[in-house]
Amino acid sequence: MKKPSWLLLTALMLCAVSITPANANTKFTQNLQLSAFSPNTSSLSDKQKSEIGNLVFSAEHRVESLTCIGIAANSKNSSLTQAKKLASVACMAAKKMDSSIEIKVATKVSGLKSLARKVLLRASLIRIEPPLKVPVIPTSSLSRVINSALQPNSPTYSPFTIVSEPTSLSAKNQYLVDKFTQHLGWASRLGMLITRELVVVYPNTEAWMNNEIQKLCSSRYNLPLGGYAIWQDCGTKSVVTRPNADFESSPKESLESQHGLIHEALHQWQRETVPKYYGNGDYPKWVWEGGVQALSRYIFWLNSDRTQTPDALLVDWFTTYRSDLRQSCIGVNIREMVPNKAWPDKANCAYSKGQVAVDLFVETYGLEKFLMIFKAPKQRGMSDFPSVFQSVTGSNLEDFYDKVDREIALRGWR
Repeated sequence: MKKPSWLLLTALMLCAVSITPANANTKFTQNLQLSAFSPNTSSLSDKQKSEIGNLVFSAEHRVESLTCIGIAANSKNSSLTQAKKLASVACMAAKKMDSSIEIKVATKVSGLKSLARKVLLRASLIRIEPPLKVPVIPTSSLSRVINSALQPNSPTYSPFTIVSEPTSLSAKNQYLVDKFTQHLGWASRLGMLITRELVVVYPNTEAWMNNEIQKLCSSRYNLPLGGYAIWQDCGTKSVVTRPNADFESSPKESLESQHGLIHEALHQWQRETVPKYYGNGDYPKWVWEGGVQALSRYIFWLNSDRTQTPDALLVDWFTTYRSDLRQSCIGVNIREMVPNKAWPDKANCAYSKGQVAVDLFVETYGLEKFLMIFKAPKQRGMSDFPSVFQSVTGSNLEDFYDKVDREIALRGWR
């Protein structure tokens, strides 16, 4: 078969992704141009790792073989050697993610400066059946691990007070408050005791909520109506908000209705536990937000009839009540759930499919180790999180991320 000309190869590279069917619905090839390597380094960036991970960890295809083509600026030996080195780094990363992939390293010379320090991945893929509409519920030991983490005698948590915009709480809202009381008890038994005075703000409107927060704390907020954990400038108090549940369609017995209050309260536990003045900008989003989402699910499970496993509750939550969050996170991998970015950034998939990472962590290392993440010595920012992870688990963070992406694909959480 005649090889494509370099001009054609360059044209392929200028597209982020191009697909050529080889055998309809069976085999096909895909060309992916990685983002450029940073100057003076041969290490993959998080973005490049995500790009390779998206190729390897797919529920729609399997990578059979991969050719990594390093782009050299000229034909000098030094340029070709550098291009080959970068291509080898990319291929070895894919091989580490899936050892069954056959890899090959090649180089090409291009006169285009825009292609310098870039690598083209040419993958031979086998198409697989589409994922199930409902994610697979794994046979896991998660429920046993959660039960084993319970302390027989937990310290008494501080009582909370309620400030409500409605003159009195409706039956549904009172039910959720009663459940919240029980949830605080389970949180304490799992090792998450909240010691600061807790004030629950129950608003109907945005203006009233912000005015009430200002009364309780010394800062003025202009937050949209929603659930929040307010810590700064509140003296010895912690404030959590929970909008009136009467305006919501989910039933009071559901995880979707009940997780809101305990989610925000667990944020207050995080802030009591991490080094002073640290917060969500110092931990990956899948740890900070995905963590309290998963922990609130474990607590709901402990306080329920337990007819569903914690794993099944996760599927039910984002299939029945919040299918929008599952749909919006198709194709997002765990490394994209690290930055502390606001909606609608991909990082916010930490709330839904990011919980798979927390479940895998807890099942692999134990719940106590996950709580230790917030207790371990740390510097400001997220740059030292890999070393924190290593010190707590004894494992490499990048290896764990690869396992998470593989788990997400296996479960059908595309």
